[in-house]
Amino acid sequence: MGIAKKALMLGCLLYAQALAIAWLGSSSAMPYDGTRIITDLHLEGWSDIDITDRTGILDQLEADASVFKEFRNARGEQVVLYVGYYDTLQKAKMSHAPQVCFTGQGWVLEGKDKEELQSGDSSVMVNRMVVGKAQEREVVYFWYQSPDRILADLFLLKLDMLKNTLLTGDRTRGRNAFVRVSTRLGADEKATEEQLRGFVWSAMPRLQTRLFARQGAG
Repeated sequence: MGIAKKALMLGCLLYAQALAIAWLGSSSAMPYDGTRIITDLHLEGWSDIDITDRTGILDQLEADASVFKEFRNARGEQVVLYVGYYDTLQKAKMSHAPQVCFTGQGWVLEGKDKEELQSGDSSVMVNRMVVGKAQEREVVYFWYQSPDRILADLFLLKLDMLKNTLLTGDRTRGRNAFVRVSTRLGADEKATEEQLRGFVWSAMPRLQTRLFARQGAG
């Protein structure tokens, strides 16, 4: 998609978003608050501990709720998970590509592309990047989730959420989340990425259920 075309679409999106906010603003329905359920993300085969963000970078994302955890399995493999949940469409702009966070902490971006993850008949597109600092190298996957879609492109996610909000009149269709997982690259990089893909396929449906369950759901 060309820059001019994307800029035109962005202008239309912002205009339509403003109309949607004005149209739905009088509704008594409040945006769904994900804080209650975002803490319960335990994954089978993995133990987890909370990570304290001492850099203050995550505060800049202004998420309505967030998860920052380190997961370990029985083999000692580690995966770091960050989730930033936003309860309205207009707050989706606060999430940004993680290269900003990583480079701000001294990491060097070695490469960034899109990766199609497959499991059986299912597939999903995510962003993939590799970063390095001193002797350490990490592989990072990140994507965006809404009640309806999982996408690698935030712009396309916004378009999809806006369409569903306008068609249904339901402001909760604007709920969205930014998800990032990372792990240190070992000597066998292929095996490391296979392990990370397995974690992603375990986490994605759990996140979708817990983040976007209706109020009162378990």
